[in-house]
Amino acid sequence: RDVHLIDISMQGAMVKTSATLAPVGQMLTISMAIRIDEAATTLRLQASICHSNRATYEDAVFTGLAFKGLTQQDRLVLNYLTNPP
Repeated sequence: RDVHLIDISMQGAMVKTSATLAPVGQMLTISMAIRIDEAATTLRLQASICHSNRATYEDAVFTGLAFKGLTQQDRLVLNYLTNPP
């Protein structure tokens, strides 16, 4: 399912969707298309749902994700994304 990325850090991400993704505590695999120095790659991460809340003033659900089991390569890409040069 496509989501709108609100925020990302080395520890996790916040996404916005039109419906609830899954129950709190469930593990998901998330994929992000990334372009680094003109090279395209796909980052695939395991994440657990930390919280999921329906927005008060819009038809959306905000879901907090905690990354789990990151590889060294995952950490390098996330570091680049969260601390651009």
